[in-house]
Amino acid sequence: WSENPNLRILGWFRSKCVRTEWANYTPETQSYDSALYHAAMPYLSFTTTGDTLQDWPGTAFFDFTRPEARDAMLDVFAAYQASSPAKLDGVYWDYFNFELWISDDVTMEGEPDLDGDGDPHFTDTDEREAFRAAQVDWIEEMRARMGHDFIQVANGARALSDSTFAGLLDGMNYEIFPNVGFYGAPPYRMALDPSTPNNLWASRNWLRTQNGGPWQILENVWIPRMTDQNGVYRSINLGDMNRAIALLTGSTVIHYDLTGEHH
Repeated sequence: WSENPNLRILGWFRSKCVRTEWANYTPETQSYDSALYHAAMPYLSFTTTGDTLQDWPGTAFFDFTRPEARDAMLDVFAAYQASSPAKLDGVYWDYFNFELWISDDVTMEGEPDLDGDGDPHFTDTDEREAFRAAQVDWIEEMRARMGHDFIQVANGARALSDSTFAGLLDGMNYEIFPNVGFYGAPPYRMALDPSTPNNLWASRNWLRTQNGGPWQILENVWIPRMTDQNGVYRSINLGDMNRAIALLTGSTVIHYDLTGEHH
């Protein structure tokens, strides 16, 4: 810290699910993860057939559209923030989208139904509106608990195209940049094209700047291969490309090692 006083540390905060493995902790091994798990249990969401809703393998989805569910999770977060000797400077929300996203690797029966009215999420207009409204509530309630100088960065597609929503945040993450957030044309071209409404120069101006931002984070760990101008088939480290784009646009990149993985 003395060598880098500008260092900021964010905690990864799940906006809508807990890991099922967190249930394995006993009272003797109580932890932050297990406390979050037990706080979420009264508010689980289910499918149209009564199966536990998941959006990712090994998770249980809780209905964060309910204020009492958000309060229970924030109670845990605030308690650990208050008691920990190492305070977080903010949170990285995972994730905020316009509607629910379900991984192809999830195995469950029925269709997602957060509000339990029998109408599946993807055809339930009211449920999807509540889904989006609760994301705003999450951000505002975290700020009410932690203060205006507490950094909030969002993962997910919503902030990348919704300027009003992004304006609530200090930063946003472009996952597998530029594949998330840019659709309909070559995504790198769209990201750097000033005529694209959410191009990187435009979107960085949507974010809050009070806390050292805007934190516009470019991330992509894939290493594609191509035939170069000399006919040589070689790999491309997208981390190198993203660093160049960050220099052009004033963005930030996640740290990459030589394999393209980030840590």
